Amino acid sequence: MSKLSQPTAAVSPSLTAALLLCAREPLGRLELPSPSVAQILQATGARRSRAYELSGELRELLPSLQRPPGRPAGAGPRPAEAVATDRVQQLTLEVLGFVMDHPGCVATGPQRAHYQDPFRLHVLDLRREYSELDLDVFAAAIAVPLGTLKGWLAGLSSVPATNGQLDADASDPAVAQSVDTTAPTNEWIETTLSEWEPWKGDFVTFCSHLQQHCRVPLGRSAIATILECTGVRLRHRREGRSPDEEALRGSFETFFPGAQWVGDGSKITVALGHEPFHFNLELMVDTYSDAFVGLAVTDTEDSAAVASAFAAGVETTGQAPVDLLLDNRPSNHTPEVDAALGPDTLRTRSTRGRPQSKAHAEGAFGLFAQALPVLAVTATTPREVARQIAHLVFTTLARAMNHRSRQDRRGRSRVDLYQERPTPEQVAESRAALLERHRKQQLAQQTLLARQDPLVLLLIDQALTRFSLIDPEQHFASAIARYGRDAVLEGIAIFDAKKAAGTLPDDIDVRYLLGIVRNVASDNELCEITESLIESRLAARDLAMQILRDDRAVFESLHPDPGQRIAPYADRATSARRKIDRIFWTLATADAIAASSDDDESRAEWTRYAAARVGIANHLPHRDRHELIRLITRRVLPVT
Repeated sequence: MSKLSQPTAAVSPSLTAALLLCAREPLGRLELPSPSVAQILQATGARRSRAYELSGELRELLPSLQRPPGRPAGAGPRPAEAVATDRVQQLTLEVLGFVMDHPGCVATGPQRAHYQDPFRLHVLDLRREYSELDLDVFAAAIAVPLGTLKGWLAGLSSVPATNGQLDADASDPAVAQSVDTTAPTNEWIETTLSEWEPWKGDFVTFCSHLQQHCRVPLGRSAIATILECTGVRLRHRREGRSPDEEALRGSFETFFPGAQWVGDGSKITVALGHEPFHFNLELMVDTYSDAFVGLAVTDTEDSAAVASAFAAGVETTGQAPVDLLLDNRPSNHTPEVDAALGPDTLRTRSTRGRPQSKAHAEGAFGLFAQALPVLAVTATTPREVARQIAHLVFTTLARAMNHRSRQDRRGRSRVDLYQERPTPEQVAESRAALLERHRKQQLAQQTLLARQDPLVLLLIDQALTRFSLIDPEQHFASAIARYGRDAVLEGIAIFDAKKAAGTLPDDIDVRYLLGIVRNVASDNELCEITESLIESRLAARDLAMQILRDDRAVFESLHPDPGQRIAPYADRATSARRKIDRIFWTLATADAIAASSDDDESRAEWTRYAAARVGIANHLPHRDRHELIRLITRRVLPVT
């Protein structure tokens, strides 16, 4: 028997010859004994053409068999790069399939994308399945920004609460005007309902999808009515005004031109070519005449912006106001702002939670947004040119509106109204009223601080100093302190960690820390509520079980014979309204059968009897009756 005919041979003679042919070159290079081609073919009995063909294939395969030291990443013979590429492609296809099956779970806007909860949960599941991929590769494969993905994986996203953002095309006036207001047809109603059933996004984006992609010319109100009438979506009614807002609605007290100004800032964007520049527009508005008295275009909304806009207002009108009303932004209430106002102008905070208290400035920004086109310059110029363009545009608009007649003021313009001169009595009266309002605010702030924990206030002050957050009057410190020690400590730690990780947003102030502490306090409250609910329900369950045990003990004392207890126990099991009661009396029935006799045949007869009583309880579903019978037989006649 030749060597090739041994049972241990795992390859054919042709493959053996091909392997020896491939080995001739390294053997010769190493000056080792090497057989000739004829000797190889004669010894193996292989054909020359087939042996050379297989040797060529072996030479091509050899480089792929070489692996780096250590355990291979995969079990297959394929290179790691090819396997990783396949995994990335498979991941992308899974995400694409999910998005196709759940329309609306991802909505892209002009600046950012919005993701719904089903998509985020699916991504978390995929990350566990594809954990071998680097995080940046994983993020690129699913087309989610790396920073956003890190937030999901760290458990920092809020579920949002977001309702999503209006799609870019949906905000186009041309699209809005193209929506028909006629009565919906049956085809439109059917299309609306069929599209809503698989929809996973928000309602506003769904309306845009229905109008643009499905060509259903219905407005949001009509679509909402269709969904509500069919019961598939209920409208979220907005909460009404609070009693305080109803009582104070339309009661903003004005005195005379120049008595009180309102200051506020708003973000504006100027695009030069394809490069956007972001600025802050700080505006001063007179509360009596609604005149735009001063403005400034700055890089950020800070104390310098307030001082610059105030100085521009004084230069325009020639006189400082009695009072300047500013919102609760910390940079609006600093010594720098007080120095810019001077000794003759009071600084007042707007009422917290009531944006209507500075409606004059808010309304001015709304008018700006309606009257101005998108500020885009195609020429590429430096940043300061963009700043000057924004300043000139807003200055021109403010002057034009100041001289425009107003129907609600009997045809008089803002300039006409502002030129009215008050009497000395009016000035004195307004100053006294504003001073009294200012005094009440200070007393209220002092009362809030006195009620807070001194240790918590000290921790907050140290944190604000460490984080370089300004709160000169401890206005936000008192708001943060009322959430308690645990929430404050955890909120400060979260803020510190986000700052160290570089995940804090740009241009934040102390209000961001307040938001973190408020969210932590809410989460802690939910945890405590959960624990309290668990404890209460467990106690209630124990009490319910104790009542059942007492009833059983009374029944056993009245009927010492276990056979007498089988029928009433079974009847109680079938008549019980709660599942815990039903299981308890079913087990009691089984225990009575087991105690009635030691003979399996006798127990089997009692089991058939109990099963018959359960079987005739037609008020129970068939499945529930089967469950009771299985439970009795399993407990009375165990297999082991």
